[in-house]
Amino acid sequence: MSSAASIIGPTIGERNSMWMQMMTDTVRSCVYFLMGLGSLAMSFYAASLAISLTEITQHYSSSLSLRLTIAIVFILIGAVNFYTAYGLKFGTVDEVVGSLDSAIFRRSGKNVREGVRIQLVRILGTDDLSLTDDGRRFLFISGCRPWVRKLSTFHCQKL
Repeated sequence: MSSAASIIGPTIGERNSMWMQMMTDTVRSCVYFLMGLGSLAMSFYAASLAISLTEITQHYSSSLSLRLTIAIVFILIGAVNFYTAYGLKFGTVDEVVGSLDSAIFRRSGKNVREGVRIQLVRILGTDDLSLTDDGRRFLFISGCRPWVRKLSTFHCQKL
């Protein structure tokens, strides 16, 4: 870093990278939970606008259905964020082995789930190229429950 850059400080990209690297699963869980709360607040705001609009004008218009649709979308976004927060907080496993059709989840040396099918997979943190496989989290759903594992210890093969 040059002397001028040291006075100004790190760039936005460097700050984001530092933030992502020091984030633990608990902090990520709290962030997703807060995003879920924000989505629910926005959905209630959109629904209250729709209801107050009909009370004032005494007739239904296309804006009512649009605002109610926006409220429903925000509720769904909030549900996904709460689901991800739950997985980060309570569904962390140490190792996943086997195949996507029959996987074994291990936590603290014990098998938590055996012979389960992994249905949906999403890698968190793919937009930050400075993260290693140890810093990225692998979110997957099995048995209607979210699970999270570090990408470096996910050893499942496709069949």
